[in-house]
Amino acid sequence: MSYETLKLCDELIDEIRQFRNSEADKVALGNTSADVYETAIRVSLGLADASWSKKMFREKAFYYADKSKSAVLLASIADANAKSFAGIPVSIVEQEKKIKAEVAYYEQKLAEKPDPAMEQGYRNELLKWTKTYHDLISDLEEQYPTYYNLKHNTSIPSIAQIQAYLDPEMAVLSYFVGYNSGRMYVFLITKKSFKIFDTALSDQYDRNISGYRNAMYYDAPTTYKTTARALYTQLIPSNIPSGIERLIVVPSGRMATIPFEALISQNIDEGTTDFTDMPYLINDYVVSYQYAVSLLLNPSIEPAATESIALFAPVDFTGRRLSRLPGSEVEVNDIANLFVGSSADVDLFLNQEATASAVMTAQVEASKYLHFATHGIVDEDKPEKSQICLAATSTDEGQLYSGYIYNLQLSADLVVLSACETGLGKISRGEGIIGLTRALIFAGSNNLLVSLWRVGDASTSILMTDFYRAMLQGNDYTGSLRLAKKGMISSGTYASPYYWAPFVLIGQ
Repeated sequence: MSYETLKLCDELIDEIRQFRNSEADKVALGNTSADVYETAIRVSLGLADASWSKKMFREKAFYYADKSKSAVLLASIADANAKSFAGIPVSIVEQEKKIKAEVAYYEQKLAEKPDPAMEQGYRNELLKWTKTYHDLISDLEEQYPTYYNLKHNTSIPSIAQIQAYLDPEMAVLSYFVGYNSGRMYVFLITKKSFKIFDTALSDQYDRNISGYRNAMYYDAPTTYKTTARALYTQLIPSNIPSGIERLIVVPSGRMATIPFEALISQNIDEGTTDFTDMPYLINDYVVSYQYAVSLLLNPSIEPAATESIALFAPVDFTGRRLSRLPGSEVEVNDIANLFVGSSADVDLFLNQEATASAVMTAQVEASKYLHFATHGIVDEDKPEKSQICLAATSTDEGQLYSGYIYNLQLSADLVVLSACETGLGKISRGEGIIGLTRALIFAGSNNLLVSLWRVGDASTSILMTDFYRAMLQGNDYTGSLRLAKKGMISSGTYASPYYWAPFVLIGQ
């Protein structure tokens, strides 16, 4: 009876999500529904142990685990895909884009905490445009039934479908942290196997997450070695099949703020200080990240037909309390020179040309690769204020807010945010990190290269240049990033994880 109740709760959550247009409401629902899914995972695994239908209930446990992740993002992507497949006229799509831009504008203005008189005016405008948007969506659902059906078709892939997607050398590691039950669930999926690890959540888990990040950032080698080893033991199953070379990590909660590549896979001498010879996880596997397993099988945006890259480096931020980034100019020029020998079109936006308005042009939106060498600002309290910092001019504020990014129509196979902390954001139970990365995925980027903490622009320039060099030599994105990182480790000068670990690839 309790299991049937959980199934009904799941169906009710879907119903509520379908008939709420406010993203804030949907995120709040995800936070509440996380408790339902945690119970559903625990009950499913209990039934798997107690019944003959072990396979069915184990797969149900995975279903509920993935259902708990990025549901709002998946629904938004399904909505965008539905519009493209349902034959909705371009004029209506453009109308929707303009309405959403107005909504984003007034949300942004309210987030800036204006004086009471201005605030009321902004609220009235936001209410008006929000109602206009809701009315438009209601009309679309009524007039285009195919759109309605596709929009609400966000089913979780089966284990068999995931295994069909994976190559033999790939493995998915999907996590669910159950704080109510004090359990951690790890779902290991390979081409030929599906395993679930149900372990007690260490009472030091949260402390180790914080200690691991802080030890790398503040150069505390003793704490780093202790926490990197403890987290490896907790997070990485001991019996990953031989022949696996690539790990696709689907994190849970605060786990999304740490780089798995710098975890330590073996016990080491406490006095070891040589960062060039540590048993890092990156020595054993190529690692990439995803917000939900369902996103792996989600249809990719068709990337630009021609090889093209748009590079942005505003360099100077005078008057904006942001440091100048001279290394960013060197970085984008070096990358541009690498592409000169290829067949790619190169668009270089330097200094005052590197504006938010330039990003929004059809030329840039159609680029296969987008690279931003600049500052990034992540606002964990108000994700809509997160921004990519660009050049300020008399007609451009120089702030590409996440709300504006949602309205871009990118054809990018890869977006690189060579900037500070661009992989972070507000952590929401049931939805994951809400910030710049989420906005760019929705806008049409198949893959993202972002950072988890602030790093000097000189070392960043080296890593980025090495990454593109490896990519142009025929390596894929994850392999190229691994080669660039291992090059920094072997160099000695930038061997500390502080320099190379924060850069992670989301996608592929």
